[in-house]
Amino acid sequence: MILAICEHDPIQAKELGEYVSKLPDIDILYYPCGRALLRALRKGQRFDFVLFELELPDKNGLEIARIWRACQPKG
Repeated sequence: MILAICEHDPIQAKELGEYVSKLPDIDILYYPCGRALLRALRKGQRFDFVLFELELPDKNGLEIARIWRACQPKG
């Protein structure tokens, strides 16, 4: 399973990563801002789950969620 964590505060990102890293078979990718996450999506990176804060400095988290969903394969 691939999990993306999009959090601009490195301390909070680390804490969240430590918590979810206890799950079996999980790879965690960290992104400090919405633009970085969107760049990864455009390059073909796929995620099973994305955790992000709603109030990112550069993009609204809900906007990123809509874009991520639109990038997911159908069916």
